[in-house]
Amino acid sequence: MATQVWKNAYFYAGGVDLSAYVKSLTVNEGSETGDDTAMGDSTRSAMAGLLTYSIDVEFHQDFAAGLVDATLRVLVGAAGATVTWRPDSGVIGVDNPERNCVMILTSYVPASGAVGTVPLGASAKFVAAGDVAITTS
Repeated sequence: MATQVWKNAYFYAGGVDLSAYVKSLTVNEGSETGDDTAMGDSTRSAMAGLLTYSIDVEFHQDFAAGLVDATLRVLVGAAGATVTWRPDSGVIGVDNPERNCVMILTSYVPASGAVGTVPLGASAKFVAAGDVAITTS
Protein backbone atom coordinates (compact mmCIF):
# COMPACT_ATOMS: atom_id res chain seq x y z
CA MET A 1 0.00 0.00 0.00
CA ALA A 2 1.41 3.35 -1.03
CA THR A 3 1.25 6.22 1.42
CA GLN A 4 2.31 9.80 1.12
CA VAL A 5 3.79 12.16 3.66
CA TRP A 6 2.21 15.53 3.02
CA LYS A 7 5.12 17.94 3.21
CA ASN A 8 5.29 19.86 -0.04
CA ALA A 9 1.73 20.69 -1.14
CA TYR A 10 1.16 23.30 -3.82
CA PHE A 11 -1.51 25.97 -3.18
CA TYR A 12 -2.26 28.90 -5.48
CA ALA A 13 -5.01 31.49 -4.98
CA GLY A 14 -5.77 34.85 -6.52
CA GLY A 15 -2.73 34.77 -8.79
CA VAL A 16 -0.20 34.03 -6.02
CA ASP A 17 1.63 30.83 -5.05
CA LEU A 18 1.09 30.65 -1.28
CA SER A 19 2.56 27.15 -0.84
CA ALA A 20 5.43 28.30 1.39
CA TYR A 21 2.92 29.71 3.92
CA VAL A 22 0.49 26.75 4.12
CA LYS A 23 0.40 25.02 7.50
CA SER A 24 -2.49 22.68 6.67
CA LEU A 25 -4.83 22.08 3.78
CA THR A 26 -8.16 20.25 3.95
CA VAL A 27 -9.99 19.52 0.72
CA ASN A 28 -13.68 18.62 1.01
CA GLU A 29 -15.50 16.90 -1.86
CA GLY A 30 -19.08 15.78 -1.42
CA SER A 31 -22.63 15.73 -2.67
CA GLU A 32 -25.86 17.27 -1.54
CA THR A 33 -28.71 14.83 -1.04
CA GLY A 34 -32.39 15.06 -1.75
CA ASP A 35 -35.07 13.22 0.18
CA ASP A 36 -37.02 11.04 -2.25
CA THR A 37 -38.97 9.11 0.39
CA ALA A 38 -42.50 8.32 -0.78
CA MET A 39 -45.72 7.19 0.89
CA GLY A 40 -45.50 3.49 1.67
CA ASP A 41 -41.73 3.55 2.28
CA SER A 42 -40.66 2.35 5.72
CA THR A 43 -37.18 3.86 5.55
CA ARG A 44 -36.01 7.32 4.52
CA SER A 45 -34.53 7.33 1.07
CA ALA A 46 -32.05 9.81 -0.37
CA MET A 47 -30.76 10.54 -3.82
CA ALA A 48 -27.51 12.19 -4.88
CA GLY A 49 -27.72 15.88 -5.73
CA LEU A 50 -25.27 18.57 -6.73
CA LEU A 51 -21.58 18.14 -6.01
CA THR A 52 -19.95 20.27 -3.32
CA TYR A 53 -16.31 21.30 -3.09
CA SER A 54 -14.47 23.42 -0.55
CA ILE A 55 -10.98 23.97 0.80
CA ASP A 56 -9.96 24.95 4.34
CA VAL A 57 -6.44 26.34 4.65
CA GLU A 58 -4.36 27.31 7.66
CA PHE A 59 -1.48 29.67 6.96
CA HIS A 60 1.58 31.04 8.67
CA GLN A 61 0.58 34.69 8.30
CA ASP A 62 2.72 37.21 6.48
CA PHE A 63 1.55 40.83 6.12
CA ALA A 64 4.23 41.77 3.57
CA ALA A 65 3.09 43.15 0.21
CA GLY A 66 1.95 40.45 -2.20
CA LEU A 67 1.87 37.65 0.36
CA VAL A 68 -0.81 35.98 2.50
CA ASP A 69 -2.81 38.92 3.88
CA ALA A 70 -2.47 41.10 0.78
CA THR A 71 -3.63 38.22 -1.43
CA LEU A 72 -6.53 36.97 0.67
CA ARG A 73 -8.13 40.14 2.03
CA VAL A 74 -8.96 41.40 -1.48
CA LEU A 75 -10.70 38.08 -2.24
CA VAL A 76 -13.23 38.47 0.59
CA GLY A 77 -16.51 39.44 -1.07
CA ALA A 78 -15.04 39.13 -4.56
CA ALA A 79 -16.84 37.27 -7.35
CA GLY A 80 -14.27 34.48 -7.27
CA ALA A 81 -10.67 33.63 -8.01
CA THR A 82 -8.84 30.66 -9.44
CA VAL A 83 -7.66 28.29 -6.72
CA THR A 84 -5.28 25.47 -7.58
CA TRP A 85 -3.77 22.75 -5.44
CA ARG A 86 -1.90 19.49 -5.79
CA PRO A 87 -0.41 17.04 -3.28
CA ASP A 88 3.15 17.98 -4.19
CA SER A 89 4.64 21.09 -5.78
CA GLY A 90 6.51 18.89 -8.27
CA VAL A 91 5.48 17.90 -11.77
CA ILE A 92 1.77 17.28 -12.46
CA GLY A 93 1.04 13.60 -13.18
CA VAL A 94 -1.26 10.70 -12.38
CA ASP A 95 0.40 10.39 -8.98
CA ASN A 96 0.34 14.18 -8.45
CA PRO A 97 -2.95 15.42 -9.95
CA GLU A 98 -3.72 19.12 -10.00
CA ARG A 99 -7.21 20.39 -9.19
CA ASN A 100 -8.34 23.90 -9.99
CA CYS A 101 -11.59 25.75 -9.75
CA VAL A 102 -12.97 29.26 -9.53
CA MET A 103 -13.73 29.63 -5.83
CA ILE A 104 -15.23 32.19 -3.48
CA LEU A 105 -13.40 33.05 -0.27
CA THR A 106 -16.23 32.78 2.27
CA SER A 107 -14.19 33.21 5.43
CA TYR A 108 -10.81 34.76 6.19
CA VAL A 109 -9.29 35.01 9.68
CA PRO A 110 -6.24 37.28 9.24
CA ALA A 111 -4.71 36.56 12.64
CA SER A 112 -4.97 33.81 15.24
CA GLY A 113 -2.83 32.48 18.05
CA ALA A 114 -2.17 32.71 21.75
CA VAL A 115 0.35 34.94 23.49
CA GLY A 116 3.84 34.01 22.35
CA THR A 117 2.60 32.21 19.24
CA VAL A 118 5.26 32.04 16.56
CA PRO A 119 4.43 32.22 13.74
CA LEU A 120 1.12 34.05 13.75
CA GLY A 121 -1.67 32.01 12.15
CA ALA A 122 -4.36 32.80 9.60
CA SER A 123 -7.11 30.69 8.04
CA ALA A 124 -9.37 30.75 5.02
CA LYS A 125 -12.31 28.81 3.62
CA PHE A 126 -12.90 28.63 -0.11
CA VAL A 127 -16.12 27.30 -1.71
CA ALA A 128 -16.46 26.27 -5.36
CA ALA A 129 -18.16 28.70 -7.75
CA GLY A 130 -17.95 26.24 -10.65
CA ASP A 131 -16.79 22.80 -11.69
CA VAL A 132 -13.45 21.37 -10.58
CA ALA A 133 -10.94 20.51 -13.30
CA ILE A 134 -8.43 17.74 -12.67
CA THR A 135 -5.20 17.65 -14.67
CA THR A 136 -2.85 14.64 -14.68
CA SER A 137 -0.42 15.61 -17.45
